[in-house]
This record gives sequence, structure tokens and C-alpha cells, in this order.
Amino acid sequence: MMIWQYRYPTNGPTRLAFGVPVDVFVLGRQIRAVYQFQGGDNDQVCAVVHHASGRIMARVYDHHTGYPQQRAQAALDEKTAGKDPATVWKVIDAAMVLNPVGSVVGVLR
Repeated sequence: MMIWQYRYPTNGPTRLAFGVPVDVFVLGRQIRAVYQFQGGDNDQVCAVVHHASGRIMARVYDHHTGYPQQRAQAALDEKTAGKDPATVWKVIDAAMVLNPVGSVVGVLR
């Protein structure tokens, strides 16, 4: 599994973050996301990040277990449970594109 470097938005300039690419299902639709690692230079949180926009879709906590793909899916399922699909997709589809392609920076072993 390749480690990606990508950008995420802040109140100021975008910042670099690191994670691995995952494909997740959000309310029946498959999308590309990044399982963002915790830590790093910018105190990044462990999260599922929409790849194109760099925006956090769901935080990942210790009770989300398994490999990155499984943890990401569990966090998204928990976050979107009971939410109106139209509202969820409106937010995701309106996000500005920051990361058309993630840069490969290493291999997850």
C-alpha cells in the first residue's frame, strides 16, 4: 500500500498531510478517499479525508478497528448513519478540488 502526500485546507494556506488511498462507500456511492494518519509535523488527526477536496469526512477513533480501509469505512458509516443522503452529497459535491492526484512518498509496511 502506497503512502500519499496530499494537501488539506486550513484557515490560511493549505498544509501537507500523509495517508493511504482507500475506496469507501458513502450512502451507496463509491468514492476515493485518504485514510489520514495521526501525528506528523502538523498534529494531523486520524481521519477519512475526501481525496479531491482534502476535507475531513469523518474522524477515526480507536473503536474503529481493522486495516485502514476497514477503519475508514466504519468511521464513515458511523458519521452518516441517519443523515439525509441529499444533504451529505450536497456537501461532498460542493467541496473545492485541491488534490486531483496524491503524490506517492513511500510504502506502508
